[in-house]
Amino acid sequence: MRKLAVIALLALIGVACKSGGSKTDTPPVDKPPTGSNQPPATPSFVVDLTGYDLTCTTDADCQIVKDYPCETRCSCAQKPISTKAMDRYKAAVAAIDCTKAPKDDETIVCGECMSPLPACVAGTCSTKNPP
Repeated sequence: MRKLAVIALLALIGVACKSGGSKTDTPPVDKPPTGSNQPPATPSFVVDLTGYDLTCTTDADCQIVKDYPCETRCSCAQKPISTKAMDRYKAAVAAIDCTKAPKDDETIVCGECMSPLPACVAGTCSTKNPP
């Protein structure tokens, strides 16, 4: 009987592994959806920049942003996005409740920000070092 249960379990695992899950063409979202059949979401204090528009023609088409906007003391903008994506970015930042984020360590001495400059490289927003 025990042997039969093990065989049945292995068969179920094999079927589950072969299914490969599902693939959708929906774009990434800034926050995972919540619903009654899902466990409560852990608050995220990071803007997921995956899928943000990076297209550009000139350096002026790009903007450097912070993916962790709740860090206010020692964090510098480091991530490039297209200026066309700024409304989406601002909405994602506005949706984050930084009052619930881990507090900045007040004992850390912050240095000068060495944020990169926006750059358009082969039609894609990137960064370049300041002169």
